[in-house]
Amino acid sequence: MFLKKLVSKEVTSTFFFFVHLGPKEKLVVPIYVDDLIIKGNNGEVISHLKTTLQHHFPITDLGSLKYFYRIKMVVSHKRLFLNQRKYVLDLLRGAAIMNVKLASTLLDSKLKLETTSERLRSINYYQHLVSKLIYFTITRPNITYITNLVS
Repeated sequence: MFLKKLVSKEVTSTFFFFVHLGPKEKLVVPIYVDDLIIKGNNGEVISHLKTTLQHHFPITDLGSLKYFYRIKMVVSHKRLFLNQRKYVLDLLRGAAIMNVKLASTLLDSKLKLETTSERLRSINYYQHLVSKLIYFTITRPNITYITNLVS
């Protein structure tokens, strides 16, 4: 159909990019299920794509990108900043550790976690917290090792 004409190859994942590079214009459209982010350096090309999409699909233009899947997007004229502050605050509140004091300690890379302690009351709760930490590594790759260790 219409999107098949835009995408040059068959895509099996639920997340893919449409990229158009012209002599003077660049257009990038990440697509996830039914969400599109349209970014480019030529306003006329972006407007044309939006108009063409509106002829084929009922779409809503939400304006400038502010949040995408719980990641705050802050755009300057040269850069795009990703921020998960709200996500982390919700994570801390949900885990009831909002007022815990921070400690700056290095983690031994040869650390082995022991499984001889008492069993968790709710394995689902633990798995839920770990999955939230994994998502947080998008903007904080420095916690990837410890997140992998506890998962």
